[in-house]
Amino acid sequence: MMTTARDIGLGVLLAAAAGCAEHEPPPVTSAAVVDDDPRELDADGPFPPTRLVIHPLTQIYASPDTGQAVLELHIDLRDAHAHQVKSLGELVVELYEDRGLGRGAGARQLERWTVDLRNPDFNAVPFDRVTRTYQFELIGLPEGTESVSALLVAAQWSTVGGRELAAQYRFSR
Repeated sequence: MMTTARDIGLGVLLAAAAGCAEHEPPPVTSAAVVDDDPRELDADGPFPPTRLVIHPLTQIYASPDTGQAVLELHIDLRDAHAHQVKSLGELVVELYEDRGLGRGAGARQLERWTVDLRNPDFNAVPFDRVTRTYQFELIGLPEGTESVSALLVAAQWSTVGGRELAAQYRFSR
């Protein structure tokens, strides 16, 4: 007996029809149902930050309008999976003249800022959706800061849930 293209086509059509038959989805067990509000699990949300990073976009420049030095700070928060996240909290930023020994050991503090980001509406303003970093333009640096050869930025993020995250970033010219 000879198999024709019509027979092969008919066999493929029947096989496809059998595979497309309706199947009932597996039943959902009670273990798969979660009726708890995930925000109740952790005050910092379901993906709380575990790491603060000062991004390399951070720089000091002279404002074209005033000529004053501005610290353009970019930070991001990472969760336990190393994904960038948003978080409510308070940011403290300190700028030091870097003498190679860290922020203690006689380093000269040039400026300190505190930014309250506990309000969700205010928290959303400095968040840059492209870089997924919080971006701040911090003013009030002492005159001549932009000519300092090495600077250290130290940042601390305190979450509403009580986590304390810290980072340092050195840059030189």
